[in-house]
Order: sequence, then C-alpha cells, then structure tokens
Amino acid sequence: MAVKTFNFIAVIMLLLIVAVGCRTKKEVTLSTTNTPNQTEHSINQFGEPCVDPIHDVIWTPIDKKKSNMDMEDLAVFMTDQKRLRDVMIAGFENGQSFNIAIPLYINGQVECLTFELQDSGTLNHEQQKKNGVLTFKGFELNNGGNSARVDYYFEKGLRVYANIGENRIFLEPLPNQKMIYISFDKNASSSLKEQFEIND
Repeated sequence: MAVKTFNFIAVIMLLLIVAVGCRTKKEVTLSTTNTPNQTEHSINQFGEPCVDPIHDVIWTPIDKKKSNMDMEDLAVFMTDQKRLRDVMIAGFENGQSFNIAIPLYINGQVECLTFELQDSGTLNHEQQKKNGVLTFKGFELNNGGNSARVDYYFEKGLRVYANIGENRIFLEPLPNQKMIYISFDKNASSSLKEQFEIND
C-alpha cells in the first residue's frame, strides 16, 4: 500500500514539474518575442524618438550637424518618407479626421504632440492632388488651444506650422533631403525662417 501511495505521489510531482516547466518556457518565449518591440524605439544619444503608435511613423532624432544649419536652437529628425506619405494620403482620401504624432522643438526641448487633422477645405480634393499638395488643419488632442496647419507636398514632404501657446513652431524637410526634417521656433532665427519661405 505504501509503495502504491509513493508511486502516486511521485507521478503527481512529475506532472507538476512538467507543467511548471512548460509554463516557464512559454513565458520566456513571449518575452523573447517582445524584445524587439521593446528596443526598436530605444533612446539614442540625440534623444528619444517621437513614435506614432497608430500609424507606426517614427521620428528619430539625429545629430544637428546633419542639418548643415548654422544654429543650435533646433532639433533634427529622420523618418520613413514612404510611410509618412502613405499615412497622409490615406488620411486625405478617407475624408475623415485622423490623428498623427508630430515632433516639435518647443522652448529648447522636443515634444511629441498628437494632432487631430482634417481637410483644410481651402481647395477641393481634385485640385489639391493636381497641385501636388494636401492641406490640413487641426488641433492638439491634449490641448485644443494648440493648433496646426499641416501641408503634405508630394515632392517636398511634410510641412507643419503650429501655434503652441505663444510659440510659433515649424517642422520642415531639409531642401533635397526629404527624409531629414528640422523643427525650430519661428522667432529663433529669422534667416532660417526666410530660407524655408523662399523655398515654398
């Protein structure tokens, strides 16, 4: 009788060990699978990326020297231009408002702000596409007092003019560098502002 009881207990313990082992293996597998997602948007030496989790548009900060601009008071980013283009065209053609995260250089630091955008209504859809520029207007989700005018140029990329409190902030693609963008305060450098206005 004692032998049967011992064997029964041994079998139960073996089953428990196997079950715990399988669970542990499963947890490790999930953790390993999630690792790339956890590190994909890691902070680099130039700061934390601005990530749009809905559209997977990532604005990665890079060295300011890449801008070739003779000023320090700005932020420089790189993004996937094709992905950004797809998001802006899809939002335009859908005809409804949509949200997008945009990095802006405000008071010496980068803020990743989400705006709800809609068609500006200045021109009909066919005319906008013919002109090669899609125009939007919108407001920041967390602060309706902050507004933005957003234009997407098929040839140049995204251009943002945002009113953030008392600040007037630009986000512009570098000339002939559609993957690289800079953000700066309108009042920080009049020469920089004029340079981009000339390229309109």
